[in-house]
Amino acid sequence: MLKKYIKDISIPVNKILFENYSALNLNESSLIILIRLMEYSKTSSTLPDMDVLQKGTTLSKNDISRIIQSLIESDLMTLETSKVNDKYMDVVSFEPLYTQLIAITEDDKAEKKPDPEDIKGLFSYVENLYGRTLNPNEFERMNSWLNESKFSARKIEEAVDIAYRNQVTSLAYVERVLHNMLKSPEPDNNHTSRPPFKNWLKGE
Repeated sequence: MLKKYIKDISIPVNKILFENYSALNLNESSLIILIRLMEYSKTSSTLPDMDVLQKGTTLSKNDISRIIQSLIESDLMTLETSKVNDKYMDVVSFEPLYTQLIAITEDDKAEKKPDPEDIKGLFSYVENLYGRTLNPNEFERMNSWLNESKFSARKIEEAVDIAYRNQVTSLAYVERVLHNMLKSPEPDNNHTSRPPFKNWLKGE
């Protein structure tokens, strides 16, 4: 019973922080202390004792003290002396950290946002190739490749070309070509990439 509990237990961690801590110039030791400080702040706004932060780590109290100072200097947390329950205590705030994480998230979204000119060019290219106007469902499907699956306009155009060489204008086929590209290395420039026609059309 205990083994199952240990196996299934999970610790909630700020996912954005966990995936982007290097962008904040944090190493793994600093990340662990920051996570512990954030977890402690859920029940108390004051700075925990060093013994609490040190427990279970390989860090000395001096190491932890230096990490906390570095977090403050890096504008990831603030530490101010305030009166709490008639006592003056060190109060912690992570608002500066949250501000930086928001900025990182917004930068990521801006980088991943497809270029409108590329999108326009892609739709025009496909319509000229197919000799017809794309219907609303086809527009929606291609937009999902760009915005959700994060395929570039150039990669989609390449997949459309492969399908067209096989005399297929089905976007379901094009989508299979795209996902096949993810699994396969980039083709040699001296060869033409042609997916197996019969197997890919099976079941359509």
